[in-house]
Amino acid sequence: MAGGSAEPLYVTARAPEVVAFLQAYETDVAMTLAALAFYDNVDAPTVEEALMEAAEWFLNEYEEVWTQWVPADIAAKIKAAL
Repeated sequence: MAGGSAEPLYVTARAPEVVAFLQAYETDVAMTLAALAFYDNVDAPTVEEALMEAAEWFLNEYEEVWTQWVPADIAAKIKAAL
């Protein structure tokens, strides 16, 4: 049932944590441009490594933002991994 009203309910039931993340996710153009500029200047041997470096940079640079997107226990795990 593409485009039907059952799809959001299905996703909500199957992956409520993903839905919660997407509902909380918010950035602005300045953050996005900064992340893209950082990525563009990464000197990594592969695209995957460059993306990982950019993601780590974003997480360190905008901790006060992304920690609002995830539960506190998940944020703590991510911060510990950085």
